[in-house]
Amino acid sequence: MNARTTLAALVITLMAALGHGTAAPAAQAAPGGIAPGTYWFHSPGYFGAVNRDPATVRGGVLSVRYGPIVNHYRLIPTARGAYHDNGVGFRMALVKRAPGRYGGDLCYYGIPGGKISLTKR
Repeated sequence: MNARTTLAALVITLMAALGHGTAAPAAQAAPGGIAPGTYWFHSPGYFGAVNRDPATVRGGVLSVRYGPIVNHYRLIPTARGAYHDNGVGFRMALVKRAPGRYGGDLCYYGIPGGKISLTKR
């Protein structure tokens, strides 16, 4: 190798090590939160049963239909999912597990109250 080639290789290596390349900048990570769409909401039921209720996420709100009643939960996005906190002791946290699948926990006054999940319909 001649001096010119060695110098060019050294400069390129140094620039790459410092993060100053000529390549296009990397795409930013996708924002957190839960993707809008229709889901099945799985939650604990009585005597070990698991409820499966239709749900929709739209505009940062999770709407779950429990028979004729629809409950709306405002979601606060996180890097890996979202959570809902009603400010009176109930918190529901969902973390992305796989494409179209979120899982997490219900807590009542900081005490775990069961597992929940959202599965894309």
